[in-house]
Amino acid sequence: MLFHITVTHTPEDCPLYNEDARAAAADALGNVDTLAKDAGVTLHFMVSPAPEHALFVLVEADTYEAVGAFLKSAFPFPSDFSVSPVISHRDVVALVNK
Repeated sequence: MLFHITVTHTPEDCPLYNEDARAAAADALGNVDTLAKDAGVTLHFMVSPAPEHALFVLVEADTYEAVGAFLKSAFPFPSDFSVSPVISHRDVVALVNK
């Protein structure tokens, strides 16, 4: 199952400006592929509209709990998450054509 995740943080918690968040982010995000694998998640992409305080992530996982485990390990600094199960545009077309 695919999940689209929007990760946001405040300017005060931004790893670019907050020394504590910077160390945690550098370690976790530098190892994000391993953290995803360890959580049982396939990371398809992680992009940022910098300088906005956000990241957009697409993962594939069998369970919502695996996504939660990934987020907890990949973002060990204060963040808000919006997690939405999504389907591909091909699957949408297939639904329309049923």
